[in-house]
Amino acid sequence: MWFCLRLPFRFDPNRLAAEVDQFSAETWVRHFNTGYFEGEWSGLALRSVEGDPHQLYPAPSQTCVYSDTPLLARCPAVQEVLETLRCRATSVRFLKVTPGSRILEHKDYDLGYADGEVRLHVPIRTNPEVHFYVNGRRIPLQAGECWYMDFNRLHRVENGGTTDRIHLVLDCQVNDWLRELFEQTDRATTEYDLFGSISRGGFEAFRTYAFEHPELLVELRQTADRREFFSTTVRRGEAHGFHFTADDLQSAMETERRSWFQVQMEPTLTNL
Repeated sequence: MWFCLRLPFRFDPNRLAAEVDQFSAETWVRHFNTGYFEGEWSGLALRSVEGDPHQLYPAPSQTCVYSDTPLLARCPAVQEVLETLRCRATSVRFLKVTPGSRILEHKDYDLGYADGEVRLHVPIRTNPEVHFYVNGRRIPLQAGECWYMDFNRLHRVENGGTTDRIHLVLDCQVNDWLRELFEQTDRATTEYDLFGSISRGGFEAFRTYAFEHPELLVELRQTADRREFFSTTVRRGEAHGFHFTADDLQSAMETERRSWFQVQMEPTLTNL
């Protein structure tokens, strides 16, 4: 089952950003999960339980009734997004992570395709230093795209840039239209399409190459400092025509726990 999928939609981030900008700073509501973040994480509720504009969180019970808040009437571009998605949306909101803020690693239960409800993200404002990880893998979200991610899995966000990260976040109930959309998108998508040439695909190719060239493993094994190891590995990959980032390498280590070189490079790992 998918842990992430970029859906075949492109929404105008400038129109959505203009709708965000019409709301004053006082309108934003601090996120309720205060133990899950450092810095500032806040939102604007566009659909919520009983149309309450101050309630960011989804309902604890499926019997609760969702409706538009007064804020949605001021957002025609968001309404067009909802019309494009031919499935029932429950909670809809803008969510903002300010520069220097972090959403700590956690899980949101019952928010996966198999659960019958999916959470979709439409990035509105972002920057190259926003790092969004799901299942230990960095997802390259770009403004205007529409992404499904399985938030039953561990995920986290870091905004290391100088501008706000603002997404439109929609919780949608799975119906026949959405099932067919996911299946068609999956058939038409390759890993390169999702993650690009600097994804872990490049790293996997480098891993295979490294095992075929033991002298390269010996060179990397001599690097004990963690930062130096990351930068050296990326540089050696580039030198041999493989494109990946230090984030891709760190994600691989976090996801697999036993890294790809652990057996050959145990002394190095103990120093990382």
